[in-house]
Amino acid sequence: MSFGIIAGSVSWSPSEKAFHKLIHVRFTDDENPTHAALTPYAAQSLRTSPLLAIGALDPATQRPWTSVWGGEAGFVAPLGGGMIGVRTPVEGRWDPVVEILGGGQNISRENSESEHGAAWGSKSGEVRREDGNGRVMAGLGINLARRTRVKIAGRAVAGALLEEGEPGQKKADLQLVAQIDQSLGNCPKYLNQWRLTPTNPQPTLMSTSPRLPNEALSIFARADLFFISTANLADHSIKDYDMDTNHRGGPTGFIRVVPPADGEPHEGGTVIVWPEYSGNQLYQTLGNLHSTPRAGIAVPDFLTGDVLYLSGDTQTLVGADAAAIIPKSNLAVRFNVREARFVKKGLSFTGVRADSSPYNPPLRKLKAELKEGSASAAGSEDKGLGVMTLTQATALSPNVARFRFRVDPPSTLPASQPERQIALDCRPGQWIALDFSSELYHGYAHMNDDDPQYLNDDFVRTFTVSSHPGKLSPNEIEITARRTGGPVTAYLFRQISRVPSRGLQMDVRAIGLGGDFFINESSIADQVVPFIAGGVGITPVLSQIGAAVAAAGESGEISGPLARLVLLWSVRVDDLGLVADTFTTYPALASRAKVFLTGGKSGVLSPKVEEEVAALEGKGVSLERRRLTRNDLGTIATMRWFCCAGKGLRNAVVAWVQEGGGEMEVVEESFEF
Repeated sequence: MSFGIIAGSVSWSPSEKAFHKLIHVRFTDDENPTHAALTPYAAQSLRTSPLLAIGALDPATQRPWTSVWGGEAGFVAPLGGGMIGVRTPVEGRWDPVVEILGGGQNISRENSESEHGAAWGSKSGEVRREDGNGRVMAGLGINLARRTRVKIAGRAVAGALLEEGEPGQKKADLQLVAQIDQSLGNCPKYLNQWRLTPTNPQPTLMSTSPRLPNEALSIFARADLFFISTANLADHSIKDYDMDTNHRGGPTGFIRVVPPADGEPHEGGTVIVWPEYSGNQLYQTLGNLHSTPRAGIAVPDFLTGDVLYLSGDTQTLVGADAAAIIPKSNLAVRFNVREARFVKKGLSFTGVRADSSPYNPPLRKLKAELKEGSASAAGSEDKGLGVMTLTQATALSPNVARFRFRVDPPSTLPASQPERQIALDCRPGQWIALDFSSELYHGYAHMNDDDPQYLNDDFVRTFTVSSHPGKLSPNEIEITARRTGGPVTAYLFRQISRVPSRGLQMDVRAIGLGGDFFINESSIADQVVPFIAGGVGITPVLSQIGAAVAAAGESGEISGPLARLVLLWSVRVDDLGLVADTFTTYPALASRAKVFLTGGKSGVLSPKVEEEVAALEGKGVSLERRRLTRNDLGTIATMRWFCCAGKGLRNAVVAWVQEGGGEMEVVEESFEF
């Protein structure tokens, strides 16, 4: 599930605009999705997030630092008026953000091994209130088990550090109050799943050298994520400065340590590089780095509870410069460590890896690490679940089609390994991630005025699986997709007339299955189950109703929560073919649905469309020749709504439900990652 980005009221900074121009990404001023407030969604996400990464600036050096707090949900609470309260165990001696927000101390001093808790006041538990509007900070609430995250920015206005226990065995509890001025929900790309367990920090400072010891370097080899904070200190048009905290994730080991040239140590400290994978293309972190090339990062070791706090200088590598150091990369960041703290058992949690993100690309090593002529240098990669063969393509409307694929074993299987048929373990409601890069990526290009987005596209797309287990062979799936104008769906639609009887093998790989957009008994109780779909947002319903009908057998009686399904489906007039196909394939849906037709000239339908509408109504389908409105929701009594739609309709549904008050919630799925 994800929260789609929706236009807010925060302007792009000059540095963000400059970076957008540099890499040929086009946004208008009203397309910045950041909200100038703590939205209800952001507040709820913070409440349910087990972790909060938080960034602040050392007031003496203006260097960013990042920390990560928490371990289980509930330690962050909205207080009203855009305020949040944080109460969590922390490592109170070496955590740089605890020190900065606690007293505005210069953490870059030689006596870095002193007790820092004193910065919070003359005694434990004393509340410190910031002068003026407070101290600028940024944060990221993140739930790695559910793959959700929300960004916030604002000011810390008050805090206290409560300590108890004997010297050397003290436990610290942080209390912090912050005013949140900006918030933004982010997509689940590159979020690997971890199951966390809260612990009490037992910190030991191992090193403050910017030339990291081997034990610290080993954390990079195990890491599949880190947290990064940046600030824009250069744009005078910004009041004070912008600050941003976010996450970077990927396959284990995606942070690469740059070896010294000719065996000579790097000037200053250790140098690391990471690739910047394709995301939502907002480039808020890289926009800040474009004007102020400094960052603070926190690299947690979930297995041990150790943590690396680093602050350093950055260089953003674009195009050929990125590919020269990390082959197959269009963007990368080089980070030179200037200050460091390596703390053993400094985290308030440990974790167990549950699953990798299906979006993770193959591990990219430095060019210096690859031997010329090796498989890695030649670009041989793990093929994920398998390669795709398109066996059937059916146009349902001018812009919607159903595609059936067979997933075959990778062609890179060793000759000694017999061919095997892949059995896809796909549950109704899940999605499949497909990588089209081998078909669509044509190498680095500095400019592409005809299609600027093409330069920054990884060509990985997610499609909800619309078939259900048992309908097809174990190695087959169906997706129902809309032509969006992008390169991937344009490629798919070009194949509709080209599929031979034996199937069309494509250089497209399936890289993962995922998602938890399920309607299940445990989450519904005995309430009505309203599902609001926009266009192809019907696809999660198709797989789940198909599975329910198959389970019903000859009786045809659907049981469980789907027996209480109420479908409100907003569809364009041009997509009536999708509606007809859906109710022909799944007639059990007809009596549970109300379809809202949009489009047409001035609301008037052509005679041909009127005939199609009459045919559907003859099958018992309820159709309304108007848009879905808030009043259509008002007649349904339930505490949980399901919604799969584009951001406009989804945003409206969330607002309508929130207007109803109480504990009602919207379980969402979007098309935007």
